[in-house]
Amino acid sequence: MLHAINEVFQETLTCESERDVARTCLAVAEKLTGSKFGFIGEVNASGCFDTIAISNPGWDVCKMPHSQATRLIKNMELRGIWSRTLILQAPSWLLVTYQALRVRFAGSSGLGFRE
Repeated sequence: MLHAINEVFQETLTCESERDVARTCLAVAEKLTGSKFGFIGEVNASGCFDTIAISNPGWDVCKMPHSQATRLIKNMELRGIWSRTLILQAPSWLLVTYQALRVRFAGSSGLGFRE
């Protein structure tokens, strides 16, 4: 974990935008977790979700034009299982991994891990 944190710090020193930082963090997180797909986003001022970075497998299977898809992953209404956590508890970070039937989640709001 410490190596991953150091890698993020080192790699993001040369990033020119928030989007570049998010892409770097996503690549390190995927490597750390062994994930093949991931995304990083934030709740915007309107209370909607903006995707900042998404890994290539997501784009590879996307069937709509890239220009249209990039508009649709911004300002998304929050709903579903994680919306309550993101809106009401407002964690500064939330990590979710799905592996087989186990669901693990953690967040800075002190949610901890569940299996």
